Amino acid sequence: MTRLWKEQKITVSGSSNLSEDEISNMQKEAEEHADEDKKKREEVETINQADTLVYTSEKMFKEMKGKVDKKKLDEINKDIDSLKKLLEPEKKDVDKIKKKLEEVNQKMQVVSTEMYQKAVQEQAAKTAKTEKKTEKKGKEKVVDADFKEKKK
Repeated sequence: MTRLWKEQKITVSGSSNLSEDEISNMQKEAEEHADEDKKKREEVETINQADTLVYTSEKMFKEMKGKVDKKKLDEINKDIDSLKKLLEPEKKDVDKIKKKLEEVNQKMQVVSTEMYQKAVQEQAAKTAKTEKKTEKKGKEKVVDADFKEKKK
């Protein structure tokens, strides 16, 4: 069985029908609109952050119930509801969204810190109880003894 080796070549060439002037005009337009594009991108990122915050905070509330002051959770919940309302319209007020986003983030950090501190205190209390139980068990009399095995 013999194989035939054939040489294969692929040539890649640009098939753009744009002239150099058209390309440079497009580049100039892109540079002119760069600030607008940057502003639009920041707006979209802010809206996405707000959406994410709404979603994650709703999940966190389920975990925080009973562990954090209910009044604080209710206050944050109201802020999140107002943030949801700001996200509803087609034309969104990004400045208001940014302001509310920062406000909710700060409150969530405070509540999360409070929850964490309570968890640390509970863990410390459990550890202390365990140590007390260990001390009580440790007060039992332990006798050291030497022994020898007898050979049969």
